[in-house]
Amino acid sequence: MTLPVTALSILLSSVPALAEPSLALVDPGAEPRRPLRFHPAPGTTEQVRMTMEMASQMAMGGTTMPAMKIPPMILDLDLEVLEIEADGDIRYRFTIADTGVGAGDDVGTDVVTAMSAAMQPLEGTSGEVTVSPTGVSRDATLTPSAGADPQMVADMRKSMANASAPLPEEPVGVGARWTLTSDMNEGGLQFQQVASYELVELTDTTITLRVDVQQSAEPQAFAPDGLPPGATAVLSHMGSKGSGSTVLRFDRVMPTRSDMQMHTDMTVNLQAQGQSMDMQNSMDMTTTIAPR
Repeated sequence: MTLPVTALSILLSSVPALAEPSLALVDPGAEPRRPLRFHPAPGTTEQVRMTMEMASQMAMGGTTMPAMKIPPMILDLDLEVLEIEADGDIRYRFTIADTGVGAGDDVGTDVVTAMSAAMQPLEGTSGEVTVSPTGVSRDATLTPSAGADPQMVADMRKSMANASAPLPEEPVGVGARWTLTSDMNEGGLQFQQVASYELVELTDTTITLRVDVQQSAEPQAFAPDGLPPGATAVLSHMGSKGSGSTVLRFDRVMPTRSDMQMHTDMTVNLQAQGQSMDMQNSMDMTTTIAPR
């Protein structure tokens, strides 16, 4: 049985919202203030690299398993702005140009080979995304490459639909703070995510944001991928906290630089064939986006 939050899902760093996320401006910040809007020109191209590293520790039935560290997972993306619509919405195309797995400490070559083989079919996958001038996703379509895993393709679509940080409609200045609250679903697990943003630097062409993320879920039954027929899974606890920073250019659609660290603790009760067992999992993840 796979965990409800898979490694690739984390790399792609997004899950679908059950309802429209709610953005609330907490503090407009210091003067001078101005509206923040993305405005890339048609034909603008970008080449970025997304990288994720993860370590996890699991215990089942009171027995602690050996810690697991996954080597860096890499996606290289090519992007091109296709059109700026009359209302300012931005339509762009993306293509997965390359995938890879970096060297990791205490990771066997067989693990690297298996991960590389799993990711390689994603190469050539492409799609189109439309976002508002404030970074709000309007639409995302995707054309998978031959042999691409359907779940990986779905994760990729979700990721690209939410690649940019959302900006408030109101004029803001340095020190501005806002939150984005979303009701989420991943692997049948419903939870709430609250992302808090603080504008720490503002220039004519860029903004730097501090980002803090919290995720929480009520106890619930759910059906994670790979759950055997007749088995049940009940979440008793889930808590995630993360922080990082992102640098955005107003004339680009992807962050110039983004770094995020997340820690997640989860306890799930598994029941199958008359037996019950608690599974505790702790995960630490680091994700980065950078030019290549």
